[in-house]
Amino acid sequence: MFGSVCGIKQKILERAGTVILVATVAVWFLQSFDFGFKFVSDNSQSMLATLGNIVAPIFSICGFGNWRACVALLTGLMAKESIVSTFSVLYSGGNSAGLSAALPQVFSSYGAVSFLVFVLLYNPCIAALSAMHKEFEDWKLTVVSVFYQLFIAYILSALTFQVLNLFSNF
Repeated sequence: MFGSVCGIKQKILERAGTVILVATVAVWFLQSFDFGFKFVSDNSQSMLATLGNIVAPIFSICGFGNWRACVALLTGLMAKESIVSTFSVLYSGGNSAGLSAALPQVFSSYGAVSFLVFVLLYNPCIAALSAMHKEFEDWKLTVVSVFYQLFIAYILSALTFQVLNLFSNF
């Protein structure tokens, strides 16, 4: 009994590790090349930055309207754990000490709280979405559920940031 539980946990860890590794490699590739597949020395000129800059203005009302935070949210759809690895790659080149120094420069305290609210409420990982589809047995209902979760996360994240800002002025 105990051996089978340990085996299941090991398989779960292997799958999660694989997803995080693939996400990290994808983020590295997309932040290292532009759309002409030329290597860029500044990741703000990369494919990832271009995509992130398209999405970033939408999240400015939530307090985290920078392209790196938006890209981390996109990679978080593969696995929420990959948000941290995305930040690590984008802000510090994989150096955790650099990451802890960089994040306070990027996020205000209210923006960080708002970001966390969004992360906690938006869609779970791809595996959970697959399970939802399996239970719903309908793509339309799955898509509606995804957009509903995104909408709720966005509204509550924006509300959190705006209310915190409002009360800080008193």
